[in-house]
Amino acid sequence: MRTANSIKNIISVILPYFIIGLLGFIKSKVFVTSFSDDIYSLNQLFFQILGYFSLAEAGFETFIMQKYYKAFSDDDRIEVNKIFSTSVVHFRIIGSVILCAGFCVMFFVENLTKAQVNATYLKLIFMMFVIKNTIEYFLMCPRIVINSDQKAFKTNLYVNGIRIIENISDIFLAYIGIDYLVILIPGIVIRIVFNILINKKVYKEYPWLERGKYKYYPQYIRGMSNLIYQRIAGILNSNTDIILISTFVNPIAVITYTSYNYITKFVNDTLFVVANSITPSFANLLHEDEEHKSFKIFEEMSIGFFFIASFFGSVFFLILDPFVEMWMGEKYLCDKFVLFLMIYIMFDSIARRMMSTVVNSLGLFKETKVCVIAETIVNLILSIVWVKKFALQGVLLGTVIAVLTTSGWYTPYYIYRKVFNASPLMFVRDYLCSIISCIILVWFQKCIIIDLTTPIRWFAGSFIYCMITFLGLLVIFGIWSKTFRNMIMRLCFLVKNFIRKEKRL
Repeated sequence: MRTANSIKNIISVILPYFIIGLLGFIKSKVFVTSFSDDIYSLNQLFFQILGYFSLAEAGFETFIMQKYYKAFSDDDRIEVNKIFSTSVVHFRIIGSVILCAGFCVMFFVENLTKAQVNATYLKLIFMMFVIKNTIEYFLMCPRIVINSDQKAFKTNLYVNGIRIIENISDIFLAYIGIDYLVILIPGIVIRIVFNILINKKVYKEYPWLERGKYKYYPQYIRGMSNLIYQRIAGILNSNTDIILISTFVNPIAVITYTSYNYITKFVNDTLFVVANSITPSFANLLHEDEEHKSFKIFEEMSIGFFFIASFFGSVFFLILDPFVEMWMGEKYLCDKFVLFLMIYIMFDSIARRMMSTVVNSLGLFKETKVCVIAETIVNLILSIVWVKKFALQGVLLGTVIAVLTTSGWYTPYYIYRKVFNASPLMFVRDYLCSIISCIILVWFQKCIIIDLTTPIRWFAGSFIYCMITFLGLLVIFGIWSKTFRNMIMRLCFLVKNFIRKEKRL
């Protein structure tokens, strides 16, 4: 059942997510064409500011899901209802706090950008942006219940529908020349309607879920302080770059950064969604204390993410610049060192994806708190010091050094040594071998001269690079990793088994 639910969760989210990604590429191009560089850079800046506002959430969703995992594992409906009641009250408080924070920040948001936009107009679009992205806090609680019960596939169509329809609306309105302020309004309506539909679906699935009178049970948030540090650190690490670039560099640099970052982040976020789809099942496995089995599954999934990280790390170094030039324009290209840093950050995040899955599944927030705080401090100091002198290079280099000297080594060490009682050198071996694989494949394919200057040639050339990289990695990983060979065999067996069961149904 765990495996079947995980596969269904992944399948139900991957295709819509790729549609959303494609729409995102179109939306970025249309926005850059329809609006000025100033407006587009403000749109990116608002997302980062909103990230800071989400500190009010403090990782509550992740924390409360740990409670749901245990309650569903014990089939305790009374406990589930108490957790749900607490969640509703808590998220309503969070939404209200964020709206108040947005109203306060609205009065000095112009100090965070070099964009030349009317101050009153800037305040209005900022507040509308905040309202649009805060409305879900008042409606999202039922969705967390069904996700925690390994049944996210039953509502994923609605969840992704929100983003698909919203993106289509934004693209169409921007294309026909509608003002940016007006474009924000349909998004608010779409999010309200779809969240109501999602909630109806959940209440139908769980008719015993209590509604109406919600009570707050403080015992369900005890220990959350450890996660708050994680959340603050995560927000600062992921949302500081654009604010620094916007404040100290210029709008063009913001668009350059966000253009490349959109692509690497899309891949990263897609894999984050995949990891989230398997987290409830993996958490259930860990809570049942199947230590030997859980470590074996962990190792196989981890090597799978190393393979994916190596694939995208190799391919993107070869095809990213020509794509950005065709997509956004030559003036938004970055230098090779910036490209290397952005790809490495993506590689590292994907390669360590299972570390995050274990931390979230077991709630190891206290155990990893210190290294996460250290990472944030190092990142902020280096980025602030270097952004004025080195611009994009300084911000990204600060991020890389911060990760390598803190959580990049400590979190894997703790998980291998303390959780699974295994040698952390296993992680180091896989990490280094993956990097070496990338270097070999990039060096080899650099010798192959492929013209990527037109869309058709880019797609054909990219396909050739992808096939060479994929086959090369299959050979390399297959030779040095027994875990990888076992993972391939298990994956083939599971997919075959899943298809047979679905046909019977």
